[in-house]
Amino acid sequence: MSTTSQDSLKGQRALVTGATSGIGRAVALQLARDGAEVLVHGRDAARGADTVETIRHSGGKAGLVAADLTDAERTHHLAALAKIHRSATELLE
Repeated sequence: MSTTSQDSLKGQRALVTGATSGIGRAVALQLARDGAEVLVHGRDAARGADTVETIRHSGGKAGLVAADLTDAERTHHLAALAKIHRSATELLE
């Protein structure tokens, strides 16, 4: 995977679950480098905020939803926010 900015995803939005660490974080950072606006999801709000800050510091756009997907109410909240984010799943289609 390239680590250079390509802007090939400019104007696209992505929801990345598990984006507070590991592979999910790496995917979120790469999507942002490629120009996507990233909706970061994870259970740990502090780590999620760090991921968002890293993206924004690099000139990208990102938002955070901290939610435990084993909690039905929080899962519905995440889905609602994804819809508000103008189809955060554009990159999954």
